[in-house]
Amino acid sequence: MPNVILDEQILIDIAAEIRAWNGTSTKYTPSQMANAIKNINTTGTRVAVQKKTSTKKVILNEQYLKDIANAIRTRRGGTRQYYPGEMAWAIRHLDVKDGDTPVDPTPIDPTPGPIDPTNIPSFASATEDELVEIVGMMDRGEITSEQTGWEIGDERIVHLNAIPYRQYIKEEYTERDITLVIMDSGHYTLTTGGKDHFVVGLKDGSGFYSSMGTYGYIEENDDEWRGWSWCGLRKWCNEDFRNAFPEKIRSIFKQFTSACLNNNPERRNVLSLIDEDYFSLFAVKEILGEGQDENPENAYLTQIAYFKEDIINRLGIFDKWTRSLDVNDPSFFRCTYASGGMVYSRRANYIGNDLAIQPFGCI
Repeated sequence: MPNVILDEQILIDIAAEIRAWNGTSTKYTPSQMANAIKNINTTGTRVAVQKKTSTKKVILNEQYLKDIANAIRTRRGGTRQYYPGEMAWAIRHLDVKDGDTPVDPTPIDPTPGPIDPTNIPSFASATEDELVEIVGMMDRGEITSEQTGWEIGDERIVHLNAIPYRQYIKEEYTERDITLVIMDSGHYTLTTGGKDHFVVGLKDGSGFYSSMGTYGYIEENDDEWRGWSWCGLRKWCNEDFRNAFPEKIRSIFKQFTSACLNNNPERRNVLSLIDEDYFSLFAVKEILGEGQDENPENAYLTQIAYFKEDIINRLGIFDKWTRSLDVNDPSFFRCTYASGGMVYSRRANYIGNDLAIQPFGCI
């Protein structure tokens, strides 16, 4: 399992709730927590415990979080996917059976009223309700993206629902956990005006195919090889992929515009600046920067900060489709190598398991 970046406070809260049940002062490492939860005796009386506060972040093996969530489900029942920020609350109420009924994700010691703008929860630990409120605060101009404290590289685990088979990309996906990562800020223009607060995309190779490995293709029909604007994968990103998100998470993503080279039956190499997407694929230049591809769209594009800061480690472990068309042949799309800053072309209906898709959106 890959490592994730997590607020240390989440682990402190989990350990505190375990001690509150068993009445001890035992210190638990993340690897010990799942077993401790399974052994809690909920017939006793919970006791108040002292706990420290922390603003530090820690690197944690993702498997420990999955083990903790499994232990909670074992005790409370049901199939709910517990986000890290909800785990301590669920342990506090370990004596309440959940079944399949949604759990109120009220955090431990909730602060009455609106979110304190001087104490914004992290991107990783905020509940879904808090995410909606924080994005709303930015939309209303009550806080800036800088005031959230969220930074490029911050990650969050999200559960996607299953995506059914679609012939137009020849692919389906089971439900899975993915890792979203903040990749930039103020990069794209929203269709409602103004710039995005953050660009958020799937982290490549972050477990459960967060950069989603695919046997499918961009478009199957010969007469539809006209570029990103008309291709089946664009339809999939904006309908199937978007609808797989939990409703509240889905609601924070906004429609944005981007530049891409398109083709149509009458003319070749038509530059489009009005594509309006909720989710898209990156263009070659947005990943690799200058000098990698000669394409008219490049004049309107700049490299995404996430890749610019650390292209070697963040390019990922998969070769990936991009939305960039091959200027010499409209039936080919450009792809990026995982092993370095180079590109190559694949036919739009190429089928193989050596390519991945890495959708992104704007909040």
